[in-house]
Amino acid sequence: MTTDIPEGSSETFSLGIDLGSTTVKYVLLSPDGSVLAHAYQRHASAVTPTLISLLQDLVRAYPHLSTRVRLTGSGALSLSERLGIGFVQEVIAAAQYLQNAAAEDTEGHPVDAAIELGGEDAKILYLTGSQELRMNEACAGGTGAFLDQMSAALGLPLDELNCLAGKAATSFPTRRSSDLASGRAQLPGWQSRHLSPDCLPLRRVCKN
Repeated sequence: MTTDIPEGSSETFSLGIDLGSTTVKYVLLSPDGSVLAHAYQRHASAVTPTLISLLQDLVRAYPHLSTRVRLTGSGALSLSERLGIGFVQEVIAAAQYLQNAAAEDTEGHPVDAAIELGGEDAKILYLTGSQELRMNEACAGGTGAFLDQMSAALGLPLDELNCLAGKAATSFPTRRSSDLASGRAQLPGWQSRHLSPDCLPLRRVCKN
């Protein structure tokens, strides 16, 4: 259900767009900060067509909208430069948001760290003391790209893959247990042994 915005409204709304390595997301905020609309869609490497499709749907829902737009994500920097739209570095923005949230917490609960599992990497942001970011780019196990590709290879929806991973009890050795390419390469061998999906090594731990 959409909120009716009259034609000629002088209010400016905020649209944040995240072009990640595996998904396109946006959130539309009203001037008072409430969420009017949001979307999350996997782009399967078709970033621009996916973004265009989502924005066309948004324009149909809010045809008279005046917006202030900001872009973020690994796929957004070049687009922001070409279009002249402001780019926000997501780690810096997350740190500022979390620090503000901690400062406003009336119960005195500080946020010590934040963890993000992205499309092709994992990040941990330490907020107390000297601010520090650690990022694991060498291992894609458990991140969006790994889950998408294993879901497609197994022919299982992500929700079902998640349930099976929670039930997995058998561990199979791999040449490089933290390597995305290794998992993909060895999957046909596991399948050729006629293993049922719940016996596959769906839970993988990075040790980089």
